[in-house]
Amino acid sequence: MNAAWLLLLLPLAATSGWWFASRRLQLREKASQDFDESCLVGINRVLAMEDDEALSTFLNSMDQQPKSVELQMVLGSLCRRKGEYERASLIHQAILNNTSHSPGTREQAQFELAQDYQAAGWLDRSESLYVELLESARFQSETAINLIRIYQQEKDWENAVQTVLFLRELGHVSDSLLGQLAHFYCELCEQGIREGRFPEAERYLGEAEKIEPANPRVVILLGRMASFKGDHRAAIAAWKKLELIAPAFLGLAIPNIQDSFLVLQDEKGYRAFLQQAARSTQAPEILSALLDLLKAENPQSVSRFLVQYLKEKPNVEGLKQILSNWKEIPAQISRDELLFLVETMADLIHREGRYQCGGCGFKAESFDWSCPSCSKWGKYKRNELNLPAPPAISGSNSVEQADPRPLTSPTS
Repeated sequence: MNAAWLLLLLPLAATSGWWFASRRLQLREKASQDFDESCLVGINRVLAMEDDEALSTFLNSMDQQPKSVELQMVLGSLCRRKGEYERASLIHQAILNNTSHSPGTREQAQFELAQDYQAAGWLDRSESLYVELLESARFQSETAINLIRIYQQEKDWENAVQTVLFLRELGHVSDSLLGQLAHFYCELCEQGIREGRFPEAERYLGEAEKIEPANPRVVILLGRMASFKGDHRAAIAAWKKLELIAPAFLGLAIPNIQDSFLVLQDEKGYRAFLQQAARSTQAPEILSALLDLLKAENPQSVSRFLVQYLKEKPNVEGLKQILSNWKEIPAQISRDELLFLVETMADLIHREGRYQCGGCGFKAESFDWSCPSCSKWGKYKRNELNLPAPPAISGSNSVEQADPRPLTSPTS
């Protein structure tokens, strides 16, 4: 590039620099017009979370500057995310109380305030604000979803159902939410059973079945309801359906299954059912029930059956059972050592958790239809801990000497 071109570009560069500097100055002047010094001081102190005086300074200055409402909303949400729920609610309440704001702005402030209360655990206040907002077309869907969460925390299943139905009428319901609705109906069914209101319980169960006929919880309740009505054949049909669609849940129904077979005096059918179930699931309730049956018939056959079971289906529960029930203890293992192994195994199983949520991985010792961690429904599964297949065992206790028929009781 020659010197002549450089001389021509110098005035252009100087002019550009002057324009950008002038523009920056204009923006600063505009900011100072929009926000006075006390407002800026208040914002800085609120962000620093110095003291309550900062919040008061900020809110007083904002009252005189209606254009700042968006900034107030953002700061309130920021306080909520940082766990400063009281400050967040004060900011959003100030906007809501300011009648100079438009109805839409005040609705937004009310929605934010309801979220502040919900995050803080002030559910009654939050619920009241959300119920008012259900009439707002702008916030209906989000409000209803948050209300459902509150009703679930409060175990207010009737209102939870009504809110999901409200969303369904609006056409805003997802498959996941319909699945929750089925569980809400199941909760109402179980509540009705506990309180002796069987017709009402049956009606709620029918609604749940319409939504999710293959839901394991629905099938379990169908079996229980049939047994309450004295129709034990229908109850057993439900248990068999459960074994086909969700065998991992069979352990939850074992007392009811046993009662139905006993009422029908069908011990052979009960035994066949347990044998089939043991092939499908590692549920300890199934294995324990089958072992109780074998012990009553032939106590000496239990250890042989367990060796065969462990060979075909290696798992921690089977190993625990074999240690607990195997009477032919090898000479090199003392009873104290065996007791130590059993207690250690039980401790490991307890710490691992019997159940695990398929949604978030939360582990627990007891079963619940709703995960305490992520609140998802129907995600709890038996935490089946598999072991590597054991090597062949030789000697007097050889697996080859066990009954070759899989998962059936050995003959005497």
